[in-house]
Amino acid sequence: REGVEKVMMTNPGSPDSPEIGGTATLAGATLIYARPRLTLERVEAQVEAHGRRIDVTSVKGQVGGGLVSAQGSIEVGEGFELVADLQIRALDARLELNEFDIDTHADATLTYRGPIASGLLQGEVQLADTSYTPRLSPLDILDKLTIRVRVVGGVEIDPSVLGEEKDELIR
Repeated sequence: REGVEKVMMTNPGSPDSPEIGGTATLAGATLIYARPRLTLERVEAQVEAHGRRIDVTSVKGQVGGGLVSAQGSIEVGEGFELVADLQIRALDARLELNEFDIDTHADATLTYRGPIASGLLQGEVQLADTSYTPRLSPLDILDKLTIRVRVVGGVEIDPSVLGEEKDELIR
């Protein structure tokens, strides 16, 4: 992480009952996530805290030359548990997923709701100019992924019941 940051926040409350106030800004930062390898560059962010609520008024950055932005809020619970309600957008973000030998450009409209460590990311992702240079077979990739399929109507299918039929899914 690098960049210029300005943080002016207070917490007159306690860890069990936070009462945060103030603002935080970030300019020109680079954030690197190790797995999957993802670099967010030229990050600009503005955050305001009001009691137990942190308003993410604006986060913008570039991924592979494309734009990524987010806004929403984060509630601070007991013991500083963070619960998010965020809207995330990507426009022509280039993703190089070397672990899976995939290079693509993505447009996305997503929401992230729930605890920061275990929330639900959902929405629509459109891929363009996608290339796959295999070092692994498609079956090897399916074996590496954790898949959860949800069918309209709330019926959930456990992928382990698919067994050897995975071959049919990729044809």
